[in-house]
Amino acid sequence: MKVYINKKIYFKSDHPDIIIENNNLSNFILNSLKEKENKIILKDENLNSINSYDFIDAVQKVAKGFNLLGINKGDVIGILTPNMIEYTYCVLGVLLGGGIISQINPNSTANEIKNTLSTVEPKFIIINYSNYIRIKESIKDLFPQCRALILIYDCDNEQNIKLSSESSLNIIHLNNFMDNDGIYNESLAKVESYNEIAALLFSSGTTGNYKGVCLTHSNFLASIKQVIVSEYSKYTEPQKIIGCIPMYHIFGLITVFLCCITYGCCLYFIKNYSLKKLLTFIEKEKITLAFVIPTIGIDLAKSSLVDKYDCSSLTTILSGGAPFPETIVKELQKRIGVTINKDNEPIKNLKIRQGYGLTESSAVALADPFKYETSSSGKLLSNLISKVIDFDSGVNLDVNQIGHICIKGPNIMKGYYNNKNATDSTFDNEGFLLTGDVGYFRENGELYIVDRIKDLIKSYGYQVAPAELECILLGHPKVQEVCVIGVPSSENGEAPRAYIVLKPNEKATKNEIYKWLNPKISHYKSLNGGVVFVDSLPKSNAGKILRRNLKLQSKM
Repeated sequence: MKVYINKKIYFKSDHPDIIIENNNLSNFILNSLKEKENKIILKDENLNSINSYDFIDAVQKVAKGFNLLGINKGDVIGILTPNMIEYTYCVLGVLLGGGIISQINPNSTANEIKNTLSTVEPKFIIINYSNYIRIKESIKDLFPQCRALILIYDCDNEQNIKLSSESSLNIIHLNNFMDNDGIYNESLAKVESYNEIAALLFSSGTTGNYKGVCLTHSNFLASIKQVIVSEYSKYTEPQKIIGCIPMYHIFGLITVFLCCITYGCCLYFIKNYSLKKLLTFIEKEKITLAFVIPTIGIDLAKSSLVDKYDCSSLTTILSGGAPFPETIVKELQKRIGVTINKDNEPIKNLKIRQGYGLTESSAVALADPFKYETSSSGKLLSNLISKVIDFDSGVNLDVNQIGHICIKGPNIMKGYYNNKNATDSTFDNEGFLLTGDVGYFRENGELYIVDRIKDLIKSYGYQVAPAELECILLGHPKVQEVCVIGVPSSENGEAPRAYIVLKPNEKATKNEIYKWLNPKISHYKSLNGGVVFVDSLPKSNAGKILRRNLKLQSKM
């Protein structure tokens, strides 16, 4: 809702404020599990599972294991694993043992690891066997401060027994932790202040290069409570939830994993995403809610594989990470979660909802209420306040005026690790986080994201949002996927260029795309940078399109 403070316009949450206590995140999660019945809370794609009591026991044993290794309060523990049950209790075990987690994409190259995780000088590394084998030659150089590797088996191989003699590093099998009594050092677990760091996670920041985002225990607690109030508590029936998003990603870590088990739902998860794995899980386990990113939504909307599976149990798709094109929303609702009533009429049961957030906001800052439009990114969560400022003057803008989105609240990061300049430039003098996103609020408090500031294209002096063009192009009957970037132009500064993946067995020409698109847009938004047909678009392991890779490719 819009409010005036000192004659300036701000936007506040409609939700009641929540109390954020000073507590260790792991203690909070474990206490919530102890208050509920003992049941299965996690299940992977191979149907391996763990119940809440065994999970609590495993977390405490990991904490004790690190205590026995001599962990000091505040030591950083690096994590390089895919989605695994062992990963989940290692994360909370590290925090309960007094450490700080720092995790990145487990498929990163040695150079990428050096540019990110090595900057925080982890004292221990938790890694699965497959990744250990892949980077073992570089480990000692990458982590000179590392005292031991904690190894998780994820394959059957007799060589595992001989690992300790293959490296100059001390290698400890996670199974060894499971043999202790689980009585951890509670003084190390105690959180003394609201500013005590729980995680160092990596983000490209709101403006560019990767930085370590410092998230505190209270940041996590605020985010979990905010999401539960706005999302999980709205369901009257127990949900079967699937997370297709890697848990090293902030959205997968907090919104999917931590919120799900805190609320008492069972979380099904996929180690490495594929559409076939997702569809198999939905059909076999009768999944009701799926957390996805837009590229996965596009797969569900457009792939012919979907027609081979029964997805009628799915009632909600919740998307984050980027704006969800309205054209994809409509296609999804035609294909997924449709049942037939007694009169042989199709009933559309599927709700498509969105959230908005970033690593710096502990995942989610806004969530899409059930009764509002799917094209909206939602409304502010509890305890949050926002403003939209003019790009040039910095003046606070009113409803329906497009500007730079800024947010403030208990889930906002402490700052960037050992990077005061970056921290100072990301917060304004009122303490608001400058998100780097372009958008506007409507009168009812809903936020609409237009694009990223750094992705905006300046054509003929006008700002062009790639997301707008992508949304329109996805409505073309032959287009499967698309990514729009700006390329240098002597005539108009920058010109939009579209990289297009066509649907299987479809053919199209550039002129066909131009003729279809141009009547729908202003002249300065035309694809004067060209149309490039490609077999695929570069994507991260989380399935997010890597726009920057196409920008680099365009300069070659």
